[in-house]
Amino acid sequence: MYLIFTIFASCLAVLPPADTNSRRTETHIHMEVYVDPLDQNQFFVNMEGCNPEQWVELRIINVIDRQVFAQSYSPTEAQNIHLDFSMLPHGMYLIEVKQGECERVRRILYQ
Repeated sequence: MYLIFTIFASCLAVLPPADTNSRRTETHIHMEVYVDPLDQNQFFVNMEGCNPEQWVELRIINVIDRQVFAQSYSPTEAQNIHLDFSMLPHGMYLIEVKQGECERVRRILYQ
């Protein structure tokens, strides 16, 4: 279980048991963040969510824990998100995506 959690950095959704046996269901968000090689101000976020029917909330947070960007995306839009950092100061940021009970955070350095 720990190995799966480390590899996929999944969030764990604990559901109530359907019968007398306790059951757990694991769900995860797979997210890739990369910079555009032609323009260092542009980032792309590709993700696959834990529930293909729920919208995805994306937030960008700076190092002093202030939200600098927030937007919701449909599950289809969330597969390829374009972020423009040109109006932000250089530094460390967190990109947080949330879909239902699942959450994923990636740290990026904008240089």
